[in-house]
Amino acid sequence: MKFLHPLGLLGLIGVPILIIIYIIKSKYAEQTVTSTYIWTLSEKFIKRRNPFANLAGLISLILQILLVIIISLAIARPIFIVEDEAHEYCFVLDGSASMNMTVTDDEGEPITRFELGKRRIEEIIDSSVDGSIFTVIYMGNESEVLCERLSSKDRVKTYLSEAVPTQRAIESTDALLLAQSYFDENSSALTYFVTDTEYESIQNLQVIDVSGDSTNTAISNVTHVFVNDTLTVTGTVISYDSDKEITLELFVDGQAESVSSEVYQLIANEPQEFTLSSELTEYSSVRVAISEDDSLLLDSEMLIFNQQSKESHKVLIVSDNGFMLNAMLESILDAQIDLISPEEYENQVGYGLYIFDSFSPTSAPTDGAVWLINVTESVSDFGFSYRSEHMLEQADVLELSASTKKLAKELRSDLLMNEIYITKYLHYGTFRDFAEIYTYNGLPMIFAGTTSKGGREVVFAFDLNDSNLMLNPNFIILSRNLLEYSFPSVVEEQSYYCGDTMDVNVILNCESINVTAPSGKVTNLELGGASASYTFEEAGAHTVTLMVAGAPRQYRVFSSLNEEERAPSVTEESVALLGEATEGGFDGELDPIMVLIICLAVIFAADWMVYCYEKYQLR
Repeated sequence: MKFLHPLGLLGLIGVPILIIIYIIKSKYAEQTVTSTYIWTLSEKFIKRRNPFANLAGLISLILQILLVIIISLAIARPIFIVEDEAHEYCFVLDGSASMNMTVTDDEGEPITRFELGKRRIEEIIDSSVDGSIFTVIYMGNESEVLCERLSSKDRVKTYLSEAVPTQRAIESTDALLLAQSYFDENSSALTYFVTDTEYESIQNLQVIDVSGDSTNTAISNVTHVFVNDTLTVTGTVISYDSDKEITLELFVDGQAESVSSEVYQLIANEPQEFTLSSELTEYSSVRVAISEDDSLLLDSEMLIFNQQSKESHKVLIVSDNGFMLNAMLESILDAQIDLISPEEYENQVGYGLYIFDSFSPTSAPTDGAVWLINVTESVSDFGFSYRSEHMLEQADVLELSASTKKLAKELRSDLLMNEIYITKYLHYGTFRDFAEIYTYNGLPMIFAGTTSKGGREVVFAFDLNDSNLMLNPNFIILSRNLLEYSFPSVVEEQSYYCGDTMDVNVILNCESINVTAPSGKVTNLELGGASASYTFEEAGAHTVTLMVAGAPRQYRVFSSLNEEERAPSVTEESVALLGEATEGGFDGELDPIMVLIICLAVIFAADWMVYCYEKYQLR
């Protein structure tokens, strides 16, 4: 035994002091006076005898001596050495997405696997001998050591309480390599792997299985088609480990009530296809959800966003006669389209596409693409100059360009061989490289490139009203190609898995890009190249916001849980730490401070009772 604060034993001086006080304290004799004569006389008839009357003072002295001794020992803090009972403990805590599943604890209360795992670790820590040391390795997005060889149980549990599960599939390799390094240094260390995976073979560690009695139902592979004002959503749904009846519901644009629902009878572990449909005029987002609760809610719904919605694309048409063009665009593009006259144009901003029909602006827009139709003034920003106008004696046909440029091939994609006739055209001289789509007598008639400010540019060297283009089947195909060029995809895909990396294309005059996760966490992406990357750490809807020329543009994407994390029970072949484990520990400590405090409280209470009894009952 040893004392952490041996000077506390000086408090034992109080023992002889108490004894001296007890010996020399004044004695008094009771005498009968007139006022107490009757009471004295009555005692003769009662003949009460109190055998403890003479012992009460001695008992109180003994209790007070014990109080002094225990207080002195508590201050001195005795520590008893427990030989070979302390150990080095190493815990590997699985933080993969499946650890978010809900199970029931020993009291029947719902708890996540991750919290149950932390509870199991705390139980081992609390039952260990003082003097043991603890290391906690967290198997998260990146395996890390939360604490290393700490002896303070409270500090270890504080570090442990701050850990939260991820929403990604996590490989155990890196975390077990860290555990291996501690095992190599001390082969008698006790290693615990807290996980929801079952292993057929285990070597040199103990697996604490927290998989519990989980069940799970998941949605995947959701796609949608919107044709003739009818939205059709398809996908697959699966119930793991048990047969189950579920209700699938279809929600549109965040509405509280579903627009469609179907009941499905699922067979355990067999994916089943589903189809939900509804009549709509427009939409920006679609959500498919399972009505019933289960152990894991992260895979019980999926969202798909209409990236071509009016919130994504805004078009400004500057024209005195643009109604027909407006109608044609509305038929092929779900966008907010504003039509104004040239007199109303005042260098407006905030549009993804500017169409100037028979009107030439003084400069190119800085925040979007531009279509120039039949402009008769030269603007250096656009890379060409107006030279002359030519009338044809009779309508003549345009020639499909034979340019081998990649952009020209993309813009000519899927065009039919229908003839496009014009009655007049403009002669433009170009001083920047363009991709030609249609020509006439070797002159570019429809071509595309970029402005001096980096914006995407499409030029029509004739008036659409002086041609049959808008009545030609090629117009729809050509317009779609040109719109895809004018509205470059900021994000290539709408659906990802947690852990995937998304590339966000940096568009013209993009000042900043940030991604808002479902939890509200905002991540600012680094600019400096053609694209910026973002890795999904959470399942759910993410908002990508680009600040372009002072105006925000938002895109929505959805990341879902990895399919390998959805099954409630997973069995793998083996898990092991290499080497040969040895027996033995090191000297631990037994700290009786709590026992002393309890004894102190009991003795203090007993002394108080003796005092009260002596004061009020013995006389």
